Amino acid sequence: MKIGIDTFACENGQSAVGAYLMHLLRRIPPSGANFELFGWEFDRFTYSDAAPNMEFIPQCSVNGRYANSLWHVIKYPQFAQGRDWDACFFPAAHKRLAVKSPCPTIGVVHDMAPW
Repeated sequence: MKIGIDTFACENGQSAVGAYLMHLLRRIPPSGANFELFGWEFDRFTYSDAAPNMEFIPQCSVNGRYANSLWHVIKYPQFAQGRDWDACFFPAAHKRLAVKSPCPTIGVVHDMAPW
């Protein structure tokens, strides 16, 4: 099984969602699954200690909310299709979630207070 993990909106591992993802990555047991992380270019080494055996695929070097949103709407579907994932995990689905995905997606919503 091949699974993509979106690290956008995790704020370089410093936010609560970033801490959640760090703890989750440290606890993924060794298995036959192949996990791939993807996100901001500047996050390339953020998850190295938590996920030393997972590949990180940098996708965008332009930081900002609009760049992130546009990437998920325009680039994500083609990117995910090219990676041939069986599923994609969005740990910050309350902030960023792809509108269309060529594979099943799993999203975590941490806080509904703004709505």
